Amino acid sequence: MFNGREAVVLTIWEPAAAQTGLANRLAGYTEEARVLDGQAEQWAEETAQHGAELAQRAGLKPRAEVRSSEGRSLWHVVVEVADAEEAAAIVLGARGLSPLRSMVLGSVSYAVVQHSERPVVTVR
Repeated sequence: MFNGREAVVLTIWEPAAAQTGLANRLAGYTEEARVLDGQAEQWAEETAQHGAELAQRAGLKPRAEVRSSEGRSLWHVVVEVADAEEAAAIVLGARGLSPLRSMVLGSVSYAVVQHSERPVVTVR
């Protein structure tokens, strides 16, 4: 569908403070949080590189990109990067949550569809 096109393979990692709630954010980062953040960023870089390899095998011209959510919603970062890149479309995975779980946990793919002005392709 996108053979030969340039693609950004985006992986977003969440800082430990964003995952553990407001109390920890107000208390500031601890050394443990910094270690967790370093590990999360490293995992994200490895994941983005792996995704770029898969995209290249599928015929795309990929570039791996890693971003921190910086406490923002993941969908917001996806839409922001797509807008900055002037992407023709956004392709992202969907975990396949049930409607109830999606409502409780939130769905990044659903939110991207709702907030992006670009075409969105979701792959389960």
